Amino acid sequence: MDLKPSNGNDIIIKTTVFVLFALFFFLDYMSLALGLIPRQFTWLPEVISLGILFYIFVKMLREKELIPILGQTQLVIFFIVLTVLGLVINRVGIPVALAGIRNNLKYLPLFFLPFFHRFDKDFMRKFLVFLFILALVQLPVTVIQRIVYKIPSGDFIGGTLGARSTGILSVFLVLCLVFWSFSFIKGKLKPLVYVAGFAGLLLPIGLNETKISYFMLIAAFLCVFLFTRQKREHIRQILIVFLCLAVGLPLIIGMYNRLYVQEPTKEQIDKKQEVVQKDLSEEMAGKQEQKSLSPDKQQVQKAPSLPDASQKENKKPLKTKIERYFDPRLILYIIHRREIRKSGALNRIPQVIFAFNHIKKNPARLLLGVGAGNASDSFFEKARGEYHKEFGDLDIGNNLLSRMLWEYGLIGTFLFFSIFVYFFIKAWGLRKSDDIIGVTASGYLVLIVVFCITSIYFNTMLINLSGYLFWFLGGYMLAYGYHLKALKETNK
Repeated sequence: MDLKPSNGNDIIIKTTVFVLFALFFFLDYMSLALGLIPRQFTWLPEVISLGILFYIFVKMLREKELIPILGQTQLVIFFIVLTVLGLVINRVGIPVALAGIRNNLKYLPLFFLPFFHRFDKDFMRKFLVFLFILALVQLPVTVIQRIVYKIPSGDFIGGTLGARSTGILSVFLVLCLVFWSFSFIKGKLKPLVYVAGFAGLLLPIGLNETKISYFMLIAAFLCVFLFTRQKREHIRQILIVFLCLAVGLPLIIGMYNRLYVQEPTKEQIDKKQEVVQKDLSEEMAGKQEQKSLSPDKQQVQKAPSLPDASQKENKKPLKTKIERYFDPRLILYIIHRREIRKSGALNRIPQVIFAFNHIKKNPARLLLGVGAGNASDSFFEKARGEYHKEFGDLDIGNNLLSRMLWEYGLIGTFLFFSIFVYFFIKAWGLRKSDDIIGVTASGYLVLIVVFCITSIYFNTMLINLSGYLFWFLGGYMLAYGYHLKALKETNK
């Protein structure tokens, strides 16, 4: 297969990829936060995806060697087939089906693109530099937002991704720290440059209020250590990396405690402990009360909440110091035992349990789910899923694992996370080199681990930045291995 395009086409395609990722950082912010452009402009990435899909179809009509590519991407193709099958079996309406296809498959043209257009090492080096620049821009923006938004919450400190985007901003910054660290370990950066970049990427995490960031940092850098080859040869770089983490982590923890924690009085501490103990002691009694609820909402029970008198008396709300969130008992209480959040939505693990308890009533839905889009919200009323209309007040499908169970069932969920495993295996072999491919493969391994961890916390694949990044780098890893093998066979 001839993958060497003309210079004109090469420039257009590479520029399109850069523009696409740049749009993720500005479109939503300009539309939803600043109101400078209409909401419809935020659909531009999907339009670009359709253009890439058209380019791929043209290449497919010209080329005949598609069987090897199908062999490399068969799990992804099975996922596409399963998406269509679930829509047909559940007789999902056309507007909802189109919304479901958009939500789940819009990233795939970018995944297949590296198979039809060879992106060289120089492109990947420039692409990572481009991501680092976009990440470093978040530092001055978050500082300005922290000054301008004089509120006791960090939910609006989302950088150029916009308000309520603190979680995905933190995920992106953690991943950039990982790629930055692997670049340093593999000899691409000088120590002073690395330390300065590390600080610039880390500080915005301390300015927002995403508590899972601290767990992600620890897990991500544990993976950095585990996935680094020839540790003895890189011991100096590894020590510098973890020295930066040892200094930086307490720094951003101190920023969180300073910005978002009001020291409670003894009475407030006693009251909070009383509420938690009461909630835990009444758990068994609550299960008996659930029997009187409707069958679909049996497992939902509202946990008692603290009175907000402290919030009225203090400028900053009463919050727990970040160190306490490392207590396993508190973690279990927050993500599982406290079934209802303050917003009235289901908590993280209860969302997964609720999804499973609903689909298990029907064997077909247990295996294939209710159909893509059928448990999701939409900008258009007619495209809102049937089950989201019924259970939308519980915010169902708000994390990746629960949404996959709802819309794809056990088979689709297993297949989807099998793609994660397959990508991991393919990237594992490419991490060995010390060039930009080794940096990218090593960083991508950590990206997969982070996305698996956050699958219970975020709806990662519905967010453009994380979804496109996952699929594009996955396609690049698979395509690079495929092209390398084809080149070796040609030179025999």
